[in-house]
Amino acid sequence: MDTASLQQKIKVAVPTIILCWWVLRRARQSRLPRPPSPPGHWLLGHALQLPDPSGPDAPHVDVLLLEWARKYNWTVFSFWVPIVGCFIVAADPALVRQALVIENYPKSPTYGSLLPLLGEGSMLVAEGSEWAAKRRVFNPGFSPGFLREVVAAVAEKVQTLYEKCSQAADSAEELGLHKATVDFTADVIAQVAFGEDWGTRGGRADAPSAAVAPTRQLMFELQYECTQNQIIPWRIYTNLRSRLRIWRLQRLLDADMVAVVHRRIAALSEEDGTSAPSGRKDILSLALKQTHLDSSSGTLGSAEVSDVVAQMKTFFFAGHDTTSTMISWAIWLLAMHPKVCEEVRAEVAKVLGPWGSDSSGLGMALPPTYEAFQECEYLEAVLQETLRLYPPAGSARYVSDPNATFAGMTIGNSILYVSHYVLHRHPALWDEPDEFRPERFLKGLATSEKRNAAFDPFAFGPFSRGPRDCIGKYFAMLEGKIAVAALVRAFDFSAVHPDETIAYRVTQRPQKGARMRVRHRPQ
Repeated sequence: MDTASLQQKIKVAVPTIILCWWVLRRARQSRLPRPPSPPGHWLLGHALQLPDPSGPDAPHVDVLLLEWARKYNWTVFSFWVPIVGCFIVAADPALVRQALVIENYPKSPTYGSLLPLLGEGSMLVAEGSEWAAKRRVFNPGFSPGFLREVVAAVAEKVQTLYEKCSQAADSAEELGLHKATVDFTADVIAQVAFGEDWGTRGGRADAPSAAVAPTRQLMFELQYECTQNQIIPWRIYTNLRSRLRIWRLQRLLDADMVAVVHRRIAALSEEDGTSAPSGRKDILSLALKQTHLDSSSGTLGSAEVSDVVAQMKTFFFAGHDTTSTMISWAIWLLAMHPKVCEEVRAEVAKVLGPWGSDSSGLGMALPPTYEAFQECEYLEAVLQETLRLYPPAGSARYVSDPNATFAGMTIGNSILYVSHYVLHRHPALWDEPDEFRPERFLKGLATSEKRNAAFDPFAFGPFSRGPRDCIGKYFAMLEGKIAVAALVRAFDFSAVHPDETIAYRVTQRPQKGARMRVRHRPQ
């Protein structure tokens, strides 16, 4: 057989084999249906039904997904958007368990638009042993032992939030509570995670730290650009100005963050050279101690510094944005439910004592202990119920296996979206799902929900579940307890917008800013 004849046969055989493989693959898949989906356009899928994220009052897409789930009584369903692909919404605890634990599907490629904000090496998008190594380095900074040490630092930062509420009460002006809590949680994460003061000094809201405040502003500007690209995927291709702005902001921010790392390294090296005990109470310093510092120069390699910077950026974004959202919604819900608020005040007064109730503000030299805040069971139930009704965000995984199935349906080659908003409000899983009932979380997860069966923990997961749950979940709860306890003892809040809903952002922040009217409570 001559060479030309062989080549001709190969040209025919290869496409034939590929075609047969494709037909067999499609035949195997066709035996199982996709999860059901609402009626859509033959070409544009469900794109025309999704809210327009560019509108200032656009509701979050999860609001629409919940409507679909309830209208059709679905706990698993699908929709598709051209270019982006097929989405499968998981509001079934069994599928959530499969996605997060049994199969532990990798993170969705849709997180790619956030990488300038998070960092290429972020543990949020890392997989396998790489993820495990990153998390192991930073675990000490989120342990109960460390949290005991940071209560005073968080309580000090609450003073600024307290003063903003006090100024609103004195002036009778409306307070944008969400903005105020964003400033508070940003100050906290910079102090506790990085050992830096990026917001205020001396407890005064009008005293910016000029040396490092620009770093915080860079974070906020980059966060806006990246999150806009996350909710409007085609924006990254159509808005060249935004792409250039992201590139510039990322370069400036990374340079600032590298400087922060080197400041911490220098401080640690100085402490190692003295007999004085270390006074460092920040997550970054603990992580640097876990890494292999060069014993002679006290420096890290550039690759290791870049990796640390990625985690710092992730902590700032996830740590301040989600916690501020939780605190804002908690105060809004308490304003809407005064009887529940009185229960919280009674528990706080009994367990925490006079802290936060004197005329000078927080006033006390020493705040309550970590253990005291852990005893505030009703306050914790309020935060848990807040997170049920208004979870900070969903979780997106990618199912690359074309033969992956669930409950007799094919789920392969799709983005699996665990919508906690739909999961937490689905009537198949919760009694009175839209009602604010903190009591359902007293003494652990409620066992009296649907069907009077033992409650499936995967029906509730504001911090995700499984091995990749949120590393900062206990820190966020502690921060929320400190802030809410301080504010409800000192102020009465009334919501300006009782119809507040979740905005179309990456995190489910209040659309109208959780605006409040504030009054001083009699001491």
